[in-house]
Amino acid sequence: MKTIATFIILIFLSSNIQKKQIGKTGFIEIRHSGIEEKPIKALIISTRKITAEELGESFDSTKFVTVEQKKAFLSLRYNFSVTDHKTYQSIIDFVNNNQSFFTNSVNRNHGDYKDYSINVNGKVYNIFYRSKDEFFNSLIKYIQLKKGDKFLIANLSIY
Repeated sequence: MKTIATFIILIFLSSNIQKKQIGKTGFIEIRHSGIEEKPIKALIISTRKITAEELGESFDSTKFVTVEQKKAFLSLRYNFSVTDHKTYQSIIDFVNNNQSFFTNSVNRNHGDYKDYSINVNGKVYNIFYRSKDEFFNSLIKYIQLKKGDKFLIANLSIY
């Protein structure tokens, strides 16, 4: 009986550890950061619902702000995509294995400007302006190859 209880406790603890190891920030953020003024919302990719506080958005506590007003504010600034763990990890793997897209990679082109930035596990990567289309197309193909979330693929295609 003790071994069964111990086994159940170990399973519970290991599942909690895996959830905490998903990322330092708990989400991936893709944000337009180029020099052109474009009304492009940041894309927040996560495996759970993200709060305004986690995004660094704070509201003045002296003023009355309703839940609906917070939701409206967030929907103006962000697109949210809650996905499965497999797709989330696929994005992290893609970013880690394709450093040539980023200005802070070994192959840095000093004359090129960033157009998008992607924050993965607290580390920010700046995407070359001239390779942004190739980056997003390659990322979408990689997620499709891994049989990832189709809703997320549709969200990525607008960037």
